[in-house]
Amino acid sequence: MNQTNAERIESLKAGIFGLITAGFVFGITEIAGRFILLQLGFNAPIDRLFPLLPLQWSSLLPGTAVLVSGFLFGVTYRYIVRQDDNPQLKAGAVMAFGLVRGFAQISEMAQLDGLLSGGRVLESVLLFGGAGLVLDWAMERGWIKAFDA
Repeated sequence: MNQTNAERIESLKAGIFGLITAGFVFGITEIAGRFILLQLGFNAPIDRLFPLLPLQWSSLLPGTAVLVSGFLFGVTYRYIVRQDDNPQLKAGAVMAFGLVRGFAQISEMAQLDGLLSGGRVLESVLLFGGAGLVLDWAMERGWIKAFDA
């Protein structure tokens, strides 16, 4: 029973690292994306694409979804990579989460420019790639213990 609780605590820590990192990367990509689109002259769809600035009630749903996804990624990533040093396994986890989230957003944006849709896929891969890097870094330092399969 004590081992199970210790594993749960490690998973919770991994989830928190994933949540914080995903939220941070999401905020950076949203701000950078808004800036780039304004520089390119895209004014009309910006509020629909980037609802975080200015903060509105409607922006809580996408932000919450990112935080929940980041938490779930952190927990899942810990179990996927275990104590292996397999870069394909790590990249596969990142791409699985990133592509599923990114492609789901494309269907929502079907009437908009393909470049903008591709940016959402890239954003999603960056979001989970950043979380994976931070989780690896935390595991190397012993802040999170890798799952012992």
